[in-house]
Amino acid sequence: MKQHYKHEVKNLVKLAVPVAVIIDEVDDEGAIGRSMADAPEIDGVVYLNEENQVKVGDIVQVNIEHSDEYDLWGTVKR
Repeated sequence: MKQHYKHEVKNLVKLAVPVAVIIDEVDDEGAIGRSMADAPEIDGVVYLNEENQVKVGDIVQVNIEHSDEYDLWGTVKR
């Protein structure tokens, strides 16, 4: 329960400012990455729906628009 609360607070804080995201996957639906503070396959991910102008390994600034208990959704800040 405490871990769940920590993720919720962390995600709410990320809604306020652009987040540096490293891109882990890109496909025809968009990109998936993680904030620089999150571990791959352990922490939540950042979904960039319909984003196809990035490539794996890119680090981009993302405006977070939505979150659930573990994951974030946003758009690349241009």
